[in-house]
Formats: sequence, C-alpha cells, structure tokens
Amino acid sequence: KAYVSVADDATATLWNTGALAGIEQKEITALHSILWADTNYDFVSYVHPTLDTGTFGLNLLYLSSGGFDERDIYNVQGGTFSATEMAVSLAYGSYIMEHISLGGSVKYYSRTLFKDADAFILTDLGIITEPFEDARLGLTLQDFLTIMHLGSATQDKIPLMIRGGFSYKFLR
Repeated sequence: KAYVSVADDATATLWNTGALAGIEQKEITALHSILWADTNYDFVSYVHPTLDTGTFGLNLLYLSSGGFDERDIYNVQGGTFSATEMAVSLAYGSYIMEHISLGGSVKYYSRTLFKDADAFILTDLGIITEPFEDARLGLTLQDFLTIMHLGSATQDKIPLMIRGGFSYKFLR
C-alpha cells in the first residue's frame, strides 16, 4: 500500500487525507470502471486548497452489482436484485509542522443488499511525513471511529483498516 505515502492529487481524499496539505491547486478526478458482468465502480473527488487554512476535499465512491437471481425457499426464481455500496466523504488536511501534515474525513457510508439497507457515519485519519529529502512516509486509519450506525438493527461493525507506506523519489 505504498500509495498511502505517494498520494499527491485529488485521490488523497481516499488514500490519505494527510496528503491533502501538499496540494497546491484545485483538482478534480473521476473514474468509471466496469469490473465484471453487471458490476460498476465509480469515484469522483474534488480538492480545494486555501491560502491559510489547509485543503478541503469532497469525494463520492459508488460500487454497484446487479443481476442476482432472487429465489424463494423452494428455489423458484422470483426476479433479480442488486447490491450497492456508496460513500461520501468531506475531508480536510493541513501542515501541523514543516514536514508533517495531518488530515481527516467524515464519511457517510451506506450499503444495500436485496431489501436490507443500513448506513454508517465514520471517520478517517491520515498523516504524511517527509523524514528526509525525496522520501515520504504515510499512515492512514480508515473507519477508525464509528460515529453512528443508521438503518437495520444488525450488529454489523465496520472494521478498522490501518495502512502504511513508504516512498522515495529516485528520479526527479
């Protein structure tokens, strides 16, 4: 997961919010990918640096997969259904010291499978440090805090993901 330390564009809202501080101009990035039959992955991100207060970002991530057969208890087909996941994040990153930047985001994450749906409000944290010239070390804590669980009465929990990476620019 070296990209945790490489992120230096609008994708930082997803990969490492700490990297937002180093972005110097407004950027937008978008992606649409067809992964396999009836499965699509979409991502859009916008970042807006300010002169004095750091960089703000907004992103949307959407995954949908459809065409699943609905079956009753006798294995009789009754139609089709889909599964979707969506996340919308508001992110912020700023330098806290000369070579250390910190960022975070608040994320609304929802998922739907057949007739069941639920949603979460989650937070991410990210940090980037440049210990020496041309080297970057990054760390993210994704979904480290669940603020709220909305929707169904399941006891599902979103697991904490810790990612770290190191990168070094050999060529300029």
